[in-house]
Amino acid sequence: MTPFALSTLRDVRTWLRHWPTDQRLVALLSCRPHERWAQRSRVAKPTVTFRFDGRSQLLDAPDDWMDAIELSHDPLTDLDVVLAWTAQHDTPSSGWIGWISYELGRWIEPTVAQDRGARPGDWPLIELQWCPDVTEIPTATTPIGEPTSDASGTDIGPLKPDRPRETYEAHVAQVKNYIGAGDIFQANLTQQFTSAFAGSSRLFAETALSVAQPWYGAVIEDRDGRTVISLSPELFLALDPTTREIVSRPIKGTRPDHVDADELHDSEKDAAELHMITDLMRNDLAAYARSGACVWMCRDQSNVIRPCITA
Repeated sequence: MTPFALSTLRDVRTWLRHWPTDQRLVALLSCRPHERWAQRSRVAKPTVTFRFDGRSQLLDAPDDWMDAIELSHDPLTDLDVVLAWTAQHDTPSSGWIGWISYELGRWIEPTVAQDRGARPGDWPLIELQWCPDVTEIPTATTPIGEPTSDASGTDIGPLKPDRPRETYEAHVAQVKNYIGAGDIFQANLTQQFTSAFAGSSRLFAETALSVAQPWYGAVIEDRDGRTVISLSPELFLALDPTTREIVSRPIKGTRPDHVDADELHDSEKDAAELHMITDLMRNDLAAYARSGACVWMCRDQSNVIRPCITA
């Protein structure tokens, strides 16, 4: 079966099982139908890779790409150059799919510029794959299938934090002191967990997607054998090029999505988190809005505050 005949298959789980093992898979998967927020699922076989891991690279690019694109090894400049060149040669069914890492912010924010480097584990800061033929299928016709917890064929070891518990608690105490002193009013304190994994990443993705039923899922395999599996409930940014409106639907709170909405709405702690993330998104979007843009907030019918920009 060829990759692009997969549009005839029943659901996303079947895609993952039938995609040829000798071909890389990149897929953006909206696993929960909704008349407004669901996206079309997109599946593609990538060809060229644009990567930045301290230096810029075009991998597996044909000669006309290499002759036309000059890389400076500044990630943001090169990203603009590559996207601008392919925009002149793309089609309605082509495009880039991949990731831009959190740590790329060190190339944007001057106060952390001294801490530039690759992601932990040597993951690239940018990894975009050119997909000349993207298959798009409406979510209504491509459900993930019934939830399952069957992960036979995969073996996941215990999760290990990147720092001892006492170190993390000391960081929490330090953040609280900064807030008490008025030096900051919020902080995003995180830690990374790792685990040994053996087996099929596609089988793991199939199981994880069917259990989580994410609004915005992804399975991205790169040319070096790595796989990114995303199970995100958040719409980070959506751009309407006609109205020039950007919509963000960040999520804060610690409730499963099946509980009564009033439980979340009436929580003082979760309300504080919601106001924090809304203000953060408003500030970030306003920083990049064109002169004269209007930044505003609204609550939709599900009581989610949506920061928006229109320009």
